[in-house]
Amino acid sequence: MEINNDFLKIDAISKTINGSLAVDDVSVSFSAQKKIAIVGETGSGKSTLLKLIGGLEQLDAGSIWYNQKRVKGALEQLIPGHPKIAYLSQHFELPNNYQVFDVLDFINQLSEEEKEKLYDICGIRPFLQRWTDELSGGERQRVALVKTLLTAPELLLLDEPFSNLDLYSKHKMTELINSISNELNVRIIMVSHDASDVLAWAEEIYIFKNGKIIQSGTPEFLYHYPINEYCANLLGDCLFVENVSPLFKSPILDKLNNKKILLRPSYLSLAETNRENTILGTITKIVFKGNYSVLHVIYDGITFQIICNESHTHLLGKEIAFYFNRENVCFF
Repeated sequence: MEINNDFLKIDAISKTINGSLAVDDVSVSFSAQKKIAIVGETGSGKSTLLKLIGGLEQLDAGSIWYNQKRVKGALEQLIPGHPKIAYLSQHFELPNNYQVFDVLDFINQLSEEEKEKLYDICGIRPFLQRWTDELSGGERQRVALVKTLLTAPELLLLDEPFSNLDLYSKHKMTELINSISNELNVRIIMVSHDASDVLAWAEEIYIFKNGKIIQSGTPEFLYHYPINEYCANLLGDCLFVENVSPLFKSPILDKLNNKKILLRPSYLSLAETNRENTILGTITKIVFKGNYSVLHVIYDGITFQIICNESHTHLLGKEIAFYFNRENVCFF
């Protein structure tokens, strides 16, 4: 499948649902990226935006262009949707009381070779003979994804693909989505309310709030330099501290006196008590995360979170020294 470098343009689109603006005058172009994520709180309008892109909802204003051709809305065609854009909802609907291979063969638009390759990539051969109502949640999602891909899309829209999955299934689904993008050369736009699901996957993230895109960039940039507290909280654990320079003696922080700065657990490091520029706090909580733990340490009425790889050496109520370890910091 050939990919156009300027494949999708959204021009001043709006959509009202039940009297509220779900999408509010959004304009954005997608060019070189193959793995795009749209993240935001529940009800921010992400899913509506995805359906508008796929031609499954009717715009109130504006236009959407795919490969320089306008995407028709749901009311402009007999069967809503775009032939080269596929949408998979978070409910991954499948008809009941059908065998899996019948459901897939009915919709298939690929050659036999392409179909077999897709089955191998998605690992669904073990349950091709099963009935759809016998599938587990993870298996249903795989089959629904294959069903969507059998229509030969160039752009795949995934609406909250991890929302109903356990941790193991999430990892497997992430691997599968990567394989689809890389081996089948399909662009993917994924919607999620949990940025931790997409930080390691996306090439570009667009943060959505109240029907608008309020910030975009690479995952690393957005994680370290969010424009406001909403964006910061959406992308991971964080703490906002005002007038921080008296706490951490640092040339960087000294210049930001009276500013509110963003602190993530990884921005603080444990230290020997005799190290310069440290503060001494008390451990109030230890949160085990598997490969690491997060220590909650209180100092001057503020509870800091600090990542620790050897939490077994620390006890609740113990005093511990820590310091600020970054050369740059985001402030508000």
